[in-house]
Parts: sequence; structure tokens; C-alpha cells
Amino acid sequence: MATEDGATLAACLARAKSVDEIPRAMKAYEKIRKPRAEKIKGAAEGRGKEDHLPDGEEQERRDEILRGSLGSSGEISEETVKRVDWIYGFDVLGFANEELDKIFKVNGKFDRSA
Repeated sequence: MATEDGATLAACLARAKSVDEIPRAMKAYEKIRKPRAEKIKGAAEGRGKEDHLPDGEEQERRDEILRGSLGSSGEISEETVKRVDWIYGFDVLGFANEELDKIFKVNGKFDRSA
């Protein structure tokens, strides 16, 4: 997340053409990062709860699911890789620049409201 934050912040600040535009770039940064940060935070909280289940039926069911996430050689399965690709395969700069294009230009004109 810190790496994504830094890359997005750099992309946002690069769009500021003067010191006066830095507050606007910071608003763009928050608009771009907040939804993803909240989504990952929620996923991490859920994963944390699952990782610390007390011994018992729920814990055993979780362990069985986790064992199923591994292929026969003990490597992470293709299905598991696909399931977490939204986290680890995210193109942060591509996404940031697409959003910045929307924020800083509307119909080919500079949008001062963002």
C-alpha cells in the first residue's frame, strides 16, 4: 500500500503545474486512493479474523479451504493467484493516470472543480 501511495502521490503532484495547484493534486490523490485503500483494509480485517479463529469447526473448515488453495506440489494454485490478482496485480500508475486524466481534463478542457 505504501508503494502504491507513493506512486500515486508522485503522479498527482506531477500534474500540478504550479504551487497553487498542489492542493488540487492532493484532493485528486485522496479521490484516487481512498476507495482502494478502504477495500484492502476491509479485506485485511477479514483475513485477520479468519487467521485467528479459535480451534474448532470454523478453524478446521478454514484450514481445509487453505489446503485447497495449494496445488499438488504445494505451490499456490492458479485459482488462488486469480483471486488475489486485484491486490497484487494492480497497475497503480495506469489507474492513477486514467483517473487523473478524468480529473484534470473534462471534454478537452481543464476542470477546475476537481
